[in-house]
Formats: sequence, C-alpha cells, structure tokens
Amino acid sequence: MLHLIPDLQSITLTFLPDKDSLTNPFAYGVNLSRYQLLQLNVLEGMAYNPNPLPTLQSLHINSWFAFCHELYATAPFQAIAASLQDLRFLVQDTEFKGEADHRPAVDFLKDVIELRVLRPAVSLTSLAMKSSVEFGWLFRLDLNSITFPSLTELSLTNSVWDDGTVDPEGAIPGVEDFILCHGKTLKILGLHACTICVPHDRSTPVRSWAAVWNGFAEELTELVILEVVYNQLRYGYFRPNHGFDKNSSVLLNGTEEDTPAFEALLAIASKRQLSNPSKTEKSWWCK
Repeated sequence: MLHLIPDLQSITLTFLPDKDSLTNPFAYGVNLSRYQLLQLNVLEGMAYNPNPLPTLQSLHINSWFAFCHELYATAPFQAIAASLQDLRFLVQDTEFKGEADHRPAVDFLKDVIELRVLRPAVSLTSLAMKSSVEFGWLFRLDLNSITFPSLTELSLTNSVWDDGTVDPEGAIPGVEDFILCHGKTLKILGLHACTICVPHDRSTPVRSWAAVWNGFAEELTELVILEVVYNQLRYGYFRPNHGFDKNSSVLLNGTEEDTPAFEALLAIASKRQLSNPSKTEKSWWCK
C-alpha cells in the first residue's frame, strides 16, 4: 500500500488501542502478543516497501513496544531512521509488572533506541522521547556520543538525571550534557516529569535544578521557548535493594535556588523571543 504514496512525508503510528490494556493485567496479557505482531508487521511493511519512502521526513510512534528484533538492525530500517527530520516516540514496556523488573525496556532503550534509531538519525531537527519507565540514571541511555547538528526542538519525558555514584563532586549527567551540546542550535526545549536522582545517603542533591538552569542560561544561546512540567517531585532517592523512590525527597536541602534560577532562564528566553514574535512561549515551573 505504501508504494502507492511515493510522496508520503509523515507517518503517525499508534499501537495501543485503549487505556484498559495498560491498567488491566488480564486484558494486557491476552492482547500483548497480538499488538507486538501488529507492530512488527507494520514496521516491516515500512522497511521493505517496494518504494522505500523517498520523501519520508516525520515519524511519530505511540506505544512503541519494548521488545528487540533483528528488523531494527537491517539496512532498510536504518535508511528510514537516517532520512528523518522529525522523530517522536513513546516507548511502552511490554509486560504488566512491578517497578522492579523492566529488563525488556532496558534492553530496548540501549540496543534499539540508542544504537538503531538515534545514531543513524543524524538529520533530525526535532526529537521527542517518552518512556513508560524512567530512563537515564536507572536505565542507561548513552546520549553523550550522539549529536544532531541541526537539532532545534527537543522534548524529554520521564527522564532521570544525575548519576551521583560515578562522580559525587560534579560530573555532568548524560542527559544534561546531551542538551548542552546542542546549545548552538536548540530553540525549543520541553522537559516533562523529569527527575534528578539523589544518592540515598545524602540530604542535599549532588546536582540541583538550579545548577541545571544556570548551565542552560549560559550554554543554550538560541533558546526561545521553554516548557517545564512536573507531575511528580523534582528529586528522588535511589535506595539499594529498593529502587527509585520519588516520595522520599520532600525534606531535601540545597534546593532553595531552583525557582529563582529557572525564572532567570525564563527571562533570558523571553527576552530573545521579543525579536521573534512569531513563536509562542510555553513555560511552566511548578513551585
């Protein structure tokens, strides 16, 4: 069918039909293999289409099931990734389980998203990454070696920052470094439900949001639109043998400058925006 649309430029795929599949473990278990097969068939159809989608520039995937497959390593799929200018996806873990077991998502983020999707997609100007489980600190998505020379828009949802166990005195976290290395091109930045991880034995964060905002103010020289939305706490502890605890950081010290630093960054972006009134500002910080 796709070969009949040679000028197709944008594709949006949604593999999860309803919310019950997420909230009901019985419905989810029964339907999972069917949804996975559907996803594989659709992606294979795209990759092995007789007309290899020569003008495809935009791909949005909602509920991208986190299971690895040899398809992602094939040249046709890599060619699709390399052609994209706009990529948006939500990685959905593939099993109804407790928070402690997300091995499929861990493998998928590293072996597929990092190696088979992001690395070849060097032409991206817009990228939005969401995950049904936290990625970054707990599940290492190595963004340090990935750059997009023309990236102007970036959105991250459910990302955990700051590995305090590696260098407690201040190594820049991978996600933050990834953003900073695009400081000369990035104009629009969205951070949704992102959390800084704090070592379990500390009463103050290794790296605060104030430090993040101050770094952005200095390095993101083209930023004009900023969107920061939190539906949970800004910080969370990682406790050995217990996992990630977002509800344990209420009494953290050393976070008093977070809001002033954010407001200063927002003022800088707003000032730049005055010279480009065609763009609409979207900025929130939950106090």
